[in-house]
Amino acid sequence: MKLRTVISLSLVSLIAVVLIQLGGMLYAFHAQMQEAEKSLNKCFWMSFTETVDNLVNNLPYPDNSIAIIAYAPNPKYKRIDGDERNKRTSQQAAQALQRVYGIKEIPLATIDSVLHNKLRKLDMDGTLTVERINVNTNEVLATTNPQVSNRNFAAVTSETAFTFKSRGEAVRAILSFPAKEMEKRLLLLSFITWLLLGTAVYA
Repeated sequence: MKLRTVISLSLVSLIAVVLIQLGGMLYAFHAQMQEAEKSLNKCFWMSFTETVDNLVNNLPYPDNSIAIIAYAPNPKYKRIDGDERNKRTSQQAAQALQRVYGIKEIPLATIDSVLHNKLRKLDMDGTLTVERINVNTNEVLATTNPQVSNRNFAAVTSETAFTFKSRGEAVRAILSFPAKEMEKRLLLLSFITWLLLGTAVYA
């Protein structure tokens, strides 16, 4: 077999390996981000619920004693699973705190702090922010970390939890992973293959 034919076959084989490797890395990255989003959602709802419950449990009675309130399940929601019922209950409580009890807003810093601790227990490193947004206009009304954006390709965004539905106000969390670090890992994984391909092209 001629040398040129051998080199051509080697080039085709290496290009195929590179494409398969890149496809595999992109698939792994996508799967990892989906798993991160799922974990963020779970921790976000837990943090939101804990923050709202803490506000509710510290509502004062007229004599300045502390009210400890427990929610009873609503029969109307008995066909809804537990997680969905808890989400609805915490959002309704957040709105009642503002409408009925005059609490100005659900504290983002508290949600951020609780969520940060939960994510740290899961070894999810990244830069976190909790935002209050208007879901009708997608305007960011307040944020705990303005430097974090969901436009980053290595960022995941949680579901939104309404704090004042009639005004379209809700909160969400964004976790941004170090993009440069992820790019370095991708480059290191494909370095040997690119080196072989470069050698074959040079030959």
